[in-house]
Amino acid sequence: MSLVKRYLIKDALFLIVIFCISSLTLPSRVLAIKPTIYFYHLNIADGLSQSSVTAILQDRFGFMWFGTQNGLNRYDGYHFRIYKNIPFKSGVLSDNWIQCLTEDKDGFIWVGTHSGGLFQFDRTTEKFIQYRHNPEDPHSLSHNRIWKIFQDNEGKLWVGSSGGLDRFDRTHRKFTHFDLKTNDSSSVSQRAVNAIAEDSLGNLWIGTFGDGLFYFDRRQNKFEHFEHHPDDPASLSNNYVKCLLFDKDGTLWIGTWGGGLNRFDPVTKQFSNFRSKAGDTKSLSNDIVMSLLQDRNGTIWIGTHRGGLNKFDPVTGTFTVFRHDPLIPESLSHDWVRALCEDNSGILWIGTGEGISKYNHRKTEVCLFQNHPGDSNSLSNNIVNAVFEDRDHTLWIGTWGGGLNKYDNESDTFQRFTHDAANPASLTSDIVWDICQDRSGFLWVATSQGLNRFDFSTGRFNRYIQAENESEYLSYSNISVLYADHEGNIWVGTWGKGLDMLSPETGHFRHFPVAPAPEGISDGFITSIYEDHLGRLWIGTVSGGLNLLEKNDGAGGLAPRYIFSSFKYDPQNREGISHNHITTICEDSSFTLWIGTKGGILPRKTDCRTIWFAVACRMVTGICG
Repeated sequence: MSLVKRYLIKDALFLIVIFCISSLTLPSRVLAIKPTIYFYHLNIADGLSQSSVTAILQDRFGFMWFGTQNGLNRYDGYHFRIYKNIPFKSGVLSDNWIQCLTEDKDGFIWVGTHSGGLFQFDRTTEKFIQYRHNPEDPHSLSHNRIWKIFQDNEGKLWVGSSGGLDRFDRTHRKFTHFDLKTNDSSSVSQRAVNAIAEDSLGNLWIGTFGDGLFYFDRRQNKFEHFEHHPDDPASLSNNYVKCLLFDKDGTLWIGTWGGGLNRFDPVTKQFSNFRSKAGDTKSLSNDIVMSLLQDRNGTIWIGTHRGGLNKFDPVTGTFTVFRHDPLIPESLSHDWVRALCEDNSGILWIGTGEGISKYNHRKTEVCLFQNHPGDSNSLSNNIVNAVFEDRDHTLWIGTWGGGLNKYDNESDTFQRFTHDAANPASLTSDIVWDICQDRSGFLWVATSQGLNRFDFSTGRFNRYIQAENESEYLSYSNISVLYADHEGNIWVGTWGKGLDMLSPETGHFRHFPVAPAPEGISDGFITSIYEDHLGRLWIGTVSGGLNLLEKNDGAGGLAPRYIFSSFKYDPQNREGISHNHITTICEDSSFTLWIGTKGGILPRKTDCRTIWFAVACRMVTGICG
């Protein structure tokens, strides 16, 4: 369109999916169903070494690293490189089951494994250095099962394992073990350390698997213990801590195995608990919390054990749940979510039991609008032929059998305009094929029974219908496509009788019949019309290829003459169009014209006379101009 963007959705035989593109100024809300987000997937078929993804890291060079239960994977955006054990070879992983990953301040990748201890990866040599537990060496790693690797603000490396908490001395390559004192001062926790986090004062918080939560005051070298008390609802909900997160406000969040999500108040030293509630769709989906992350927008994401991914709203205390749905390929890969990572571009990477899902919040969220019988404010029909945004950013939807719909983005409701046999100011037909707006602001609606002009001030339609043997009337009532040019003319593509032009000033039509160039158009079935930056019209047809219509202004008072050029598929011409069925036409900012055909998409420079096309892909049914 010359004035606004037009969006056509074809082959939508049972629903309308409207993408909430920022230019449409639509909210991320839907009518009658919850908003959803689409996930993109990477799995074994893409080269991932194994489907259970346990850890995710983006390094300083932008590479994504994925730990699985059978190998470490480095991903460059196109290909995976896999690091696994190779028998009798030094400098490789001895255990393929990866538990956790981190990158230190010097750029080394640290890898915690299930039974092989800790590994340091040197990217310059592509070799691994292994650190294992040695019962005869008190300065060795305390256990070979590593659950967490954490680098503090001072650059010190802390390791949580099934043997407790260790700190690594890089200079001497030795580990110092810390005994976690429980509330019984004579007792030392022997539980696995699953989680480590650092607060704004540089103190550590340590989550254990069975002995609750520990606070480590590093200046005083003292521990404070927090655990679950059945008779105290403000205590930690469960002693099996899986993950920790400090949000941007400094609030500590604790994910537990079986006790849901906890929020800690440092002033009162009390815990608020969020748990799964049967029948409450806004509660946490599962009480086993596997992973926590706050993204750059402040949203907190919670990965659960077989409960999918949760998006938490701290203001309302409610959760939005995203699960795997076998009927929706773009849903979450699996409901087991073990790892979360946000990369430098804001993409959320989710490690699941069936590979990797990723979500780009900067791309469109998808809103679903459907007809609901008995609800007059819902979409009138689920078969959608056209979607159009007018200059006031109002969205109009043309349907097959439901007439025209006007979308109200404040209330998420639709106003319907339909054919009424008793009302001559109503729509001529409920089958709407296309919509456009002229430079005067009038809305034009193409239907199977004529052309309609909508007057916003009166809410009425003026009708233009076919009249036999009347040259100044519409030549055919079944209209497939509309276009408003820069002069204010309305171009009408019909489904069988060629091209018409309506002058709004006179209200008269001029008909361009099917005839050989330069006198007429190559085919009577019009699929698309587009005006390029030079003011020339390009017309696509079903079987007659592409047409160029140029206006030769009359000299000496003579009427202007319209001249057609026709471009058709020629198997002997490799630089011609690839198919005679044209589906869509669009010009980009560099004045390249893009023509979608059943044989591919064709770019062509519009500022030169030589016609040259190149096939760039196979099948195109729509391009947004």
